[in-house]
Amino acid sequence: MAKTHDIPIIPPTPPIVGEAAAVPDQLAPGDGPTTMQRRLWFLLPLALLSVSIIWGGVLQALLARQVNGFVPDASAQAAVLGLVLTVGAISSVVFTPIVGLLSDRTRTRFLGRRNIWILGGAIVSALTLLATAFAPNTIILTIAWALALIPLNGYQAAASAVVPERVPVRIRARLTAVNGMAALVGVGVGAVIGNLVGVGAAYIIFAVQLVVVGALFAFFTRDFTPPAIVNGVKAERTRLPGFRSAPDFWWVFIGRFLAFLGYGLATGLALYALRDWFKVGDGTIDAATALNGTVIVPISTLFLIVSAITGGILADKFHRMKPFVIGSSLLFIPAALVLMLVPNGTGAVIGMCLLGFGFGSYVSVDGALVTLVIPKLEDAGRDLGILNIANAGPQVIAPVIAGSIVAFAGFGWLYALVIAVSIAASIAVMFVKSVR
Repeated sequence: MAKTHDIPIIPPTPPIVGEAAAVPDQLAPGDGPTTMQRRLWFLLPLALLSVSIIWGGVLQALLARQVNGFVPDASAQAAVLGLVLTVGAISSVVFTPIVGLLSDRTRTRFLGRRNIWILGGAIVSALTLLATAFAPNTIILTIAWALALIPLNGYQAAASAVVPERVPVRIRARLTAVNGMAALVGVGVGAVIGNLVGVGAAYIIFAVQLVVVGALFAFFTRDFTPPAIVNGVKAERTRLPGFRSAPDFWWVFIGRFLAFLGYGLATGLALYALRDWFKVGDGTIDAATALNGTVIVPISTLFLIVSAITGGILADKFHRMKPFVIGSSLLFIPAALVLMLVPNGTGAVIGMCLLGFGFGSYVSVDGALVTLVIPKLEDAGRDLGILNIANAGPQVIAPVIAGSIVAFAGFGWLYALVIAVSIAASIAVMFVKSVR
C-alpha cells in the first residue's frame, strides 16, 4: 500500500523558519525539511520573477519585433514567428529534464548543486541572450533562441528543485503561491520592457538582471546536500519513474498537462475570439486588442493573483492539496460555459475572470503537489523537469488544436473541448493516492 504523505500538523513551539535548513538523516520527498531560511521567502520568488521577465519580454514582444524586421511580407511574419517559437518549445521539452538531471548529479563544495546551476545558468543565459539580440537573420535567431533556452531551463529547473529540498511541507503551498505571483509580475514587467525599449537594450537589461539575481540567490542561500552525500554513500543510478513504480507522479503529470492544455485552448486565440465570437466593439482586431489589454487581462490577472494566494493559504491551513487542485480544474467548466453561451463583451469578461480565478488557484496548489509525488529527492531536478514538460507541451499543441477546431467547427466547440479537458484533468488527480 502506498504511503500517504499527509501534511504534518506541527505544534506551535518549533519555529517555521530559521536561518538554516534542518534536514534529518533520512529525508523522503513528501517530508521535507523542518525549517527554512527566512530569506528564501524573498530570494526564491525573486529568482523566478527574474527568469519570468525574460519569458514575458522575449516571447511576447522581442521575437516578434525581430521577425518583423527580418521578414518584410506581413502575411508571412506570423508563420515565421510560429516556427521560431515551436523550435524553442521543442528545445525546452527535450532539454529541461536533461539539465535537471545534470543538476541532480552536480557536486561542488563552493556552492552546492542547485546554487551553482542557478548562477552558471544565469551567466550562460546572459551570453546566449546577447547572441539572440544581435542575430542577423531568422535562421540565426531561431538557433540562438533555442540554445538560450537550455541554460534558462537549467536555471529554472534548479530553482524549482529548491522547493522540495529546502521548504517545509506545511508552508509549501503558500510559498509556491508567492512564486506564482512573482512569475506573473515578471511576465508583465518583461512584456512592458520588451514593447517599450529598443530590442538590443531590452536584451541587455534582461541579461544583466538575471546575472545579478542569480548571484544574489547563489551566494546568499544555503544549498541542500542529500543525506546520502552527507553520509558518504555513493548515489545510486535510478531509472526514470515508471507508471507502475510511481503512479502518482504520472497521474499528476497527466492532470497538469490537461489543465494547462485547457487553459491554453481557452486563451490562445483570445483576440480572434473577441473579434469573431464575442464581436466586441466594431468587430475589428483593434477593438478586440483594446478590450483585452485594458479590461480583460488586468481584471483576470487580479482574479488570478487573489486566487493563487487564497488557494495556497487554504491548502496549508487545511493540510489538503488534492481538493484544491481538483476544484480549481473544475472551475474551468463554468468559465467555458459562460464563454460558450454568452457571446458578447460581458460574457468574455466574466468568462475570462472565472478562468483566471481557477487557474491561479490551480497553479499555486499544484506547484506544491508536484513536490510531494517525485519518487526520490535526490532526483528532484530531473523529475521536476519531466513534470515541467506538462507546462511546455500544451504551449506547443494548444494553438494547433484550437486553430483547427475553430476553422472547422467554431469557437463554441472549442469551449466545449475546454470543458471536457478540464473534467479529465480533475479525474486524473483523483487517482493520486499518496497525497491528500
